[in-house]
Amino acid sequence: MKPKIYINKPIPYEVELYIATHCDYYKRDKKLDSTDKQFLDEFKQVDGLLTAGENIDARLLNSAPA
Repeated sequence: MKPKIYINKPIPYEVELYIATHCDYYKRDKKLDSTDKQFLDEFKQVDGLLTAGENIDARLLNSAPA
């Protein structure tokens, strides 16, 4: 089974293709929002997060899978 990652930053198409060969992923091109229930529900189902320049707060970390 491939690991699941959450992509929260625009990435080049070639990088997305590479990731797709090794991972299953969710992709969202808007800011992380630890108050967004849909985002937190999706985030609970992934193994990793690809982002940059975003605020990673305690609420987000607490919703991450163990």
